[in-house]
Amino acid sequence: LEAGVNAITTTAFEGPVKISAPGPYATVFVLPALSRVRAEYPKIVPHVTSLSSSEVNSKLIAGEIDLAVIDDPTVDEAVTVYCLGELTFGVYCGETHPLAAVESVDVASVIEYPFVGPPPDLMDHWPKHVVRRLGMIASQMHVAVQACATGDFLVMLPDPIARAYRGETLLVRLPLELVPPSTLYAVTSKLPDDSSRVVLVL
Repeated sequence: LEAGVNAITTTAFEGPVKISAPGPYATVFVLPALSRVRAEYPKIVPHVTSLSSSEVNSKLIAGEIDLAVIDDPTVDEAVTVYCLGELTFGVYCGETHPLAAVESVDVASVIEYPFVGPPPDLMDHWPKHVVRRLGMIASQMHVAVQACATGDFLVMLPDPIARAYRGETLLVRLPLELVPPSTLYAVTSKLPDDSSRVVLVL
């Protein structure tokens, strides 16, 4: 029905497209994509929000959002999951942290220092079999970045996010590869019509 109405009224590339992405992913990945889309289709009006992964599927199915960008989707028959690409992760510290100037570091040395990490319902891709000490809990990644930049904490971050913050905050990536790359996904409630504004953003 939606595709038919769009074909008749030629509004396929007008109006809202509702997107959920964690704040840093929205800044680094979603906003540049929206900028390119709106340059060609200025009548598209993005609505950007941030939902937890546990909320995404129900909001997609209910039509409250059109697209979600997440790194831990939940498989469900009612949603379609697209692979956007790989994310690498690193352990970062502030420039005044004792590990900032080291040329070589191992896991045992790293876990001697406190981390800023997420609450239990979120993940930062820290390996579950390695016990670390959390000195601060932060549900928002940009808060974790700022806490790390003070030099008091280490943090596990996606490398593109850390690079994006380097213009504002000096972060140092430790010479340690702890986890393999992860995948970044886009999730929609169905396979969109090829001419939909959701597909444009995707």
